[in-house]
Amino acid sequence: MARKQTLTALALICCSAAASADRLLLEDGETHVTLQGVHQCGDPVDLAVDADDPDLFTAHTRQMQGIIDAAGAALAFECDRLAEIRVEGRLKGLRDPVYRAAASPANDWRIIASQSINDQAEAGENLAPRPEPGYPAATPADDGGNGFELVDLRPGLTVNTTREIIADRFGETPDYDIVSGTMTLDAGGCPTGYDWRMPAPAPEAGWKCLSTRFTDQRDTRLYHIELIQVIRGSDTHPLIQRLVDNFGPPAEQWTAPANQYSEGFAIEQLSWGEAVSHGQGSGRAMRQLEAAVYRRDGVLVTVVTLQDPSLRPGWSAPPPIGGGDLQL
Repeated sequence: MARKQTLTALALICCSAAASADRLLLEDGETHVTLQGVHQCGDPVDLAVDADDPDLFTAHTRQMQGIIDAAGAALAFECDRLAEIRVEGRLKGLRDPVYRAAASPANDWRIIASQSINDQAEAGENLAPRPEPGYPAATPADDGGNGFELVDLRPGLTVNTTREIIADRFGETPDYDIVSGTMTLDAGGCPTGYDWRMPAPAPEAGWKCLSTRFTDQRDTRLYHIELIQVIRGSDTHPLIQRLVDNFGPPAEQWTAPANQYSEGFAIEQLSWGEAVSHGQGSGRAMRQLEAAVYRRDGVLVTVVTLQDPSLRPGWSAPPPIGGGDLQL
C-alpha cells in the first residue's frame, strides 16, 4: 500500500496472528480509528472511524483513502495476508453510521463506498447539525431547506475537501492562494484570472474557468463558487433550457442590455434560491444561485455562481424576497 499515510499510528500492532478485541488503532486530532473485534490473519478486518467532520464521510474524500492506507500499513505488521478492510464511519453526535466502505487487493486497496453521508442528504434524512459555523445541515426537500451544489461543491466545505473534489471532477489539481483565500482552476486554455465582464481577452471554445473563495475565519470555509464555460454555438436557448432542466424553474429570469463584450446580443440571466445580497442599482438582490448566458465572437459563454456570504463575518442578510428548496 504505497499511498501517502495521513494518520498517526498510536501503537504498532504486535506480531501475533490474532488481534485482541476493540482497540484504538489510529488517531489524528478528533478522528479515531478503532479495530473492531477479533480477527484471524487472512480474515476481513473491520474498522470503525469516529470523527466530527462530515466532509470525511462524503463519497469524494481522499482523507478516507489515507485512513485505509495508514490502517493497512499498521495491520501489515501483524499480518501480511490482509484480505479486505471494511470501514464503518460514525459522525460524532449521531446514533447510526453515516458511511460504509471497503478496500481489498483486488482493487489495489482503493476505497469503494457503499454508503456515504451524501446518500442521507439526498434522501432528506435528518443528520443533526454540527456546531461549527457554516455547514448546512441536511433537511427534507419540502421543509424550506436549500441543498445547492455546483460541480459537486457547496458552500461550507473545507479547503482540503474542495481541492479534492475539484481534482476528482476535472482531473487537475487547482491552485490555492492562502493570502487571498482563493482557489482557481484554469482548464481548456482558460487564461489565469479571466474576468467575463471585461472586453479582453475574447473567450474561446473549451475554456473552463473555476474560481472559489474562502472565508478568512480561523475555520476556513468555502462561500463563493464561480464556473465559466465556453462552448461553440450561436443560440442561447438550448443552454437556458438545460439550466432550467437541471436546476428547476428560476425564481427570476430577465434579459440584461447588450454591451461591448456580448457582440450586441443581450445577456440572458436567471437566479434561484434565497436572496444573499442587497440590491444595487436596479434594486434586484442577488440570489444563492445565478446564471448568465450570452453570445460572443462565435461562441456561447455560460457563467454560473453559487454563494453563501452568510459564512463571512459581519454579513447582514437582505430583506427576504422569497426562497426555494432547489437541489442542483
